[in-house]
Amino acid sequence: MNKSNIKLSGRVTCVALVSLAAVFLIVSVGAFGREPKLVTQFYLVNDPASVQSFQANAARISILSPQWFSVDDKGNVESSVDSSVVAAAEAKGLALMPLVWNQKFLPAAAHAVLGDASLQSQVISRLVEIAGGNHFLGYQLDFENIPAEDRDRYAQFIHQAAGEFKRSHLKLSVAVPPPLAPPPSTSASAPPASSGWIVNPHSLAFDYVSIAGDAYFISLMTYDEYASPEQPGPVAGRPWVEANLRKTLESVPAKKLLLGVPLYYREWFGKSVAEGSVSDAQNLAQKWNAKIAFDPEQRESFFTFSDGQQQHTVWLDDNPSLREAVDLADEFRLEGISAWRLGFEDPSAWQTSLQIKPKRVR
Repeated sequence: MNKSNIKLSGRVTCVALVSLAAVFLIVSVGAFGREPKLVTQFYLVNDPASVQSFQANAARISILSPQWFSVDDKGNVESSVDSSVVAAAEAKGLALMPLVWNQKFLPAAAHAVLGDASLQSQVISRLVEIAGGNHFLGYQLDFENIPAEDRDRYAQFIHQAAGEFKRSHLKLSVAVPPPLAPPPSTSASAPPASSGWIVNPHSLAFDYVSIAGDAYFISLMTYDEYASPEQPGPVAGRPWVEANLRKTLESVPAKKLLLGVPLYYREWFGKSVAEGSVSDAQNLAQKWNAKIAFDPEQRESFFTFSDGQQQHTVWLDDNPSLREAVDLADEFRLEGISAWRLGFEDPSAWQTSLQIKPKRVR
């Protein structure tokens, strides 16, 4: 065989191999679903199950956000940093962006800080100082229950913090409540709403346009759709989540938005509400021989049972429900997802719905 034939044979073989690889890729994608590429922010709390989940699933995490810092009404920054988590995140190459929240989410704590420029400067300076010693990517502000009257003050605080952080090579993200809430329920037995949304009163203190201009990204907390004892309902039903997403995208660019994803269950019984891990919910269903169903309208799993004294209703974001959320983020070309919280998730989700190719953040 001469050299020209050898070259031709090599090209044919190469083309055949490329074609075979392409066929394999198409078959793989068709069989297992496309693996979306998103920024994946996972929240962590200082308990063993949460830390264990982080260590086991670090390869699927872009940003780890521990709940480590709170601010009281005197502007003091209280810290619960776990140095072992800091070291583990650094070893695994993960970006650390801890949460900073107003102490116990008290309106008075937020109002006191937002009404005093010197306290704001004190908070920002302290956070910058702590970040330098721990190699943080930055922080996420998670001030909640802010009085509506402090809307402009909170926007200004974010603007100031973003500027100071940037000078120190830190990034600032902000967690915001969803702009819409379900309409008032007519009775405890009424089906969950699929339309008729009202303004979420918790959103009135948030200037979404201004915040988007200053923040590295925004985490939209699209969970806790139903949480009060008066009305059972999904933690994050698809109609409500999508309505909030569309509304938020009027003010926030998709490439700056992370969709909030719940990893837990909520249970209603009598006048009480409980919540916990998806594994606990699945064990509860097994204990009472209850069938877990998937609501075709809300696109979330649920089950009911009686303990012999009262009726229980449980809504949970297990693997099928999480697939809906991830697909929605992918469909709207969002930057990613923000998931609350590690240690509560359906363990099987890491091989399926949470099988996401994480964007690396630096």
